[in-house]
Amino acid sequence: MTNPLEEAYHAYIKNSEFYRGVIISQTIQLERLIDEFIARYFIPGSKKKLELMELLISDRMSFNDKADVFIHLLKKKCEILGKDFKAEFPRIAKDFQEIAKDRNRFAHDMSALPSSEDEYYQASIILVPFKNGAQKKLYYAKDISIITERLTKYTKIISMINDDDTGEPTAQ
Repeated sequence: MTNPLEEAYHAYIKNSEFYRGVIISQTIQLERLIDEFIARYFIPGSKKKLELMELLISDRMSFNDKADVFIHLLKKKCEILGKDFKAEFPRIAKDFQEIAKDRNRFAHDMSALPSSEDEYYQASIILVPFKNGAQKKLYYAKDISIITERLTKYTKIISMINDDDTGEPTAQ
């Protein structure tokens, strides 16, 4: 017969690894869609856009740099289409900052074990940064849901923008 706390420990480890993988994978997918949008903006309808993505955008730009360029180009696209950028995308800059922060935490912080029985049963994942004196961050199911919903929202939006793009230049 197994100990309930031991079962909670194994469930915590399994869930922690799962959530970490999901968030990192979803962020990578979003980032690649941003890469595609930027590349298509500058080289529409060309196979060279893949080279631009691989050689310059994907490997040499941080998520924050890509997000800044993406937002700038999206503003231009909205102007051309006669849409109000702030009305269409009111939280995009703030949301992208949150995505970058979450992605960095899930990719670089260390997983930590719960320090109490309550944490085993309540926290989905606990992360600790490498900084001296940094406090651990507990992520609960609600927190994970907010992060994945934000990633899903922008993945869908950018996918639709990329799918709707006719390959014609959006700005001269």
